[in-house]
Amino acid sequence: MSTFSRRLTLILFLTLAVAPLASAQVFGRVEELISTSGQYFKFIPTPGMRTVQVEVLGAVKTPGLYEIGEGTNLGQVMSLAGGPALTARSSNTDVTVMVRLYRPNTYENLPVFEANLTETVTQPRLYPDLQDGDALIVEVIEKEGFGWRDVLTVLNGAASIIFAIDILTR
Repeated sequence: MSTFSRRLTLILFLTLAVAPLASAQVFGRVEELISTSGQYFKFIPTPGMRTVQVEVLGAVKTPGLYEIGEGTNLGQVMSLAGGPALTARSSNTDVTVMVRLYRPNTYENLPVFEANLTETVTQPRLYPDLQDGDALIVEVIEKEGFGWRDVLTVLNGAASIIFAIDILTR
C-alpha cells in the first residue's frame, strides 16, 4: 500500500470516527396509509407541527391522501389538490361543482359540510375544522340547457303529427 493510500485511509477513518452519528428523521405516518387513490402528499408549513390526514377524491386534478398541518382549512386543501377538474363544455351547459366533507363514524354517514364551489369560495368562515380521517369529495354536475337542436327536434315531431293528422282527415 502506498503512502498516499495509507494517508487517505487514515483521513477517511478519522472523518468517520469524529463525525456525529447520522439518523433518519421520521416524518408523518406513512406506515398508516390507507388510500384508494394511491397518491400521498404532504403539506406541513412548520416542521414538527401536528398533522391530520385528509383524503381528497372525485373531480380534482390531483386526488390522493393529503397529510396537512393542523389548522389547514378546506379551501387550502382544495388548492393543494389543484381545484376541480373541469373539461371543455358547450355554451348551453350549466356546471355546478359540489364539495362534500365526510367524517368517519358520524351519524348515518351524512356529510358534515356540503356546498357548491361558489359558496365554498365566497364564505370561508363556514368551513368546518378538518380532522384526521376526513374525506373531501368533489363532484362536477353538468346540466345541459334547452338548445337549438332541441327546438329542431320538437318542431320535427310537431310537423310529423300535423302531417299524420292531415293524411288521416282526407
